[in-house]
Amino acid sequence: MLKSRPSGITLCPGILSGWLATPPVDIRKPFRRAIPSWNILQADSAHSFEVEISACNTHGKWTPWFSNRKKEDLPPGDALLWEIDQFRSDDLFRQVRFRVHLSREIHSRTSPRLTSLYLTWNDCKGDECPIPRSKPRPVSPVQVPFIHQHELDPLVGGHICSPASVSMVLQGMGHGIDPMDVAQLAFHSDYQIYGSWPQAVHAACQYGARGWVELIPDWSVAVRYLRRGIPLVCSISFREGELESPPYSSTHGHLLVLIGIDPDGSPVTHDPNLPEPQGAFLRWKLEDFNKAWFGHGGVAYILTKPRGRIS
Repeated sequence: MLKSRPSGITLCPGILSGWLATPPVDIRKPFRRAIPSWNILQADSAHSFEVEISACNTHGKWTPWFSNRKKEDLPPGDALLWEIDQFRSDDLFRQVRFRVHLSREIHSRTSPRLTSLYLTWNDCKGDECPIPRSKPRPVSPVQVPFIHQHELDPLVGGHICSPASVSMVLQGMGHGIDPMDVAQLAFHSDYQIYGSWPQAVHAACQYGARGWVELIPDWSVAVRYLRRGIPLVCSISFREGELESPPYSSTHGHLLVLIGIDPDGSPVTHDPNLPEPQGAFLRWKLEDFNKAWFGHGGVAYILTKPRGRIS
């Protein structure tokens, strides 16, 4: 039903749907949190796909299959959580497996094409993640245009920080894209949100980018990307009064673009929540950004050109 080529995995000619199932993959360090992402090219809306993930704990018990397309209802009090786009548990897990379903409505249509599957993980319990103690090395800002999310659409402007941030990175690559088109591709219809992390990466993939979600463990990894000209779309969160001098009082979850590091160690960002000039080249106090980003896992989208090499 499926065929594999160097350019990716597609449906065989004349086939409307097919499944790919991976064998169990050993994870080198047991984890409590894992986020899948993927690059699947869809030529039109007549294509569809589903990505499922299951994990095995250190006692050999596998979880149910969790899907990117539908909500998962688990028993109350269960130590296992599937939170929209990530797997979380108090227990430690050591293996994962994927299932991917590709389909099209008409035989003559081009098949959707799977090019990559990714998984990022750590062993943090809840949001109790370590905060780096060292100051990052300075990096000149990566040149990407600034986008203010609230100016894009009066109805959904307050909800599209993720596609607005992705659009900044895509435009920085030279793609002449409309951020609202990116928002439609990033929209998760079941949860009615624009902020699903893997779905945002999927949206970027439709414009030719290669991308994945990554849990960044410390500043050395972030600086390595920045020095290669790769900005990071960072997921931050903080409560009112938690930070010393934040640009706004609080956020339960927000995406912005980390573009550089000042000589004094201050992270430099394009924040779509604020208009120019406040949002563009916004400098954060290092301790504040550490708490807002690393303190909640260091989630980031990494978007590169198709043949960008990362080691």
